Amino acid sequence: MAQAYENRLIRVVNYIHDNLDGDLSLDALSDVAAMSRFHWHRIWTAMTGETLAQTTRRIRLHRASVMLVFEEASLSEIAARCGYPDQASFTRAFRERMGSRRVCSATAGALCRRFDLIAIAGKMT
Repeated sequence: MAQAYENRLIRVVNYIHDNLDGDLSLDALSDVAAMSRFHWHRIWTAMTGETLAQTTRRIRLHRASVMLVFEEASLSEIAARCGYPDQASFTRAFRERMGSRRVCSATAGALCRRFDLIAIAGKMT
């Protein structure tokens, strides 16, 4: 039985990665897992230690962080491609996850420069 749950978990994780800008609601993800929404949420939380919403948020923000470093896209474009309804929502989520303090190193410099843009954008909203 654990193997069947693991296969469903992998299928859902792949779906989340492939559809960050799509519907990632509990209903949609439980359909991907082919289970009831209540049972799937219990299984997911037991197997991963986090809720589906926490996982989705973490994956979205990780993808956004990578895009901030390696792409020249605008903040609003990154927000849209990662499933946020607008730049303000993205800015708020990013700031909550990453915090207002940051440590810059040579490899993280680009992210820190983009983080400054996020901080400035957050002050404007």
